[in-house]
Amino acid sequence: MKKTLLFFLLFVHVTFLFAGSISRTDKQLWLGYVQQGRISKHWGYWFDINHRTKNEFAQNLFMDLFRVGGKYIIKDKFRITAGYVFNLQFPSLTNQSFARPEHRPWQMFQYTYTSKHFQADHTLRSEQRFIYKT
Repeated sequence: MKKTLLFFLLFVHVTFLFAGSISRTDKQLWLGYVQQGRISKHWGYWFDINHRTKNEFAQNLFMDLFRVGGKYIIKDKFRITAGYVFNLQFPSLTNQSFARPEHRPWQMFQYTYTSKHFQADHTLRSEQRFIYKT
């Protein structure tokens, strides 16, 4: 027990020693809007927009994402979705007119758990990235 406690205290001490030297402050703003709906008993759609900035909140644009997808509803609890993302990244802080386009096909599985008191949605998403060389 003493060895475990000593190891834990040593680990925490070393972590705090290095934490100050590797930390940085980066102010970001992420805004997003998500819309999903049902078209028929088994079919639906997914749509979301994300706007992300870096350094000094809203002054420096970093990324805009536009995601659309078609959803197949297996049961009310199980849904699978596949879609496409068009992403514009602005990697340069000095040249905000330079944008790097990126294409991302994506797949998603959703499971909804419902009880008397709450509902929880569990989501697993996979995206493949295709970035243009600049």
